[in-house]
Amino acid sequence: MAPKHIPTAAIDAAIVFANLLCFIQDIIVHLSSSYRTALAR
Repeated sequence: MAPKHIPTAAIDAAIVFANLLCFIQDIIVHLSSSYRTALAR
């Protein structure tokens, strides 16, 4: 259980933010691997 003094909205926002960071990281990894593949040709 979350402590009472932390609003659930803040927890939801933190979860969304963490998911967004993971999503951005996936895009960066995908782009960099595509870039490396393009350079290797």
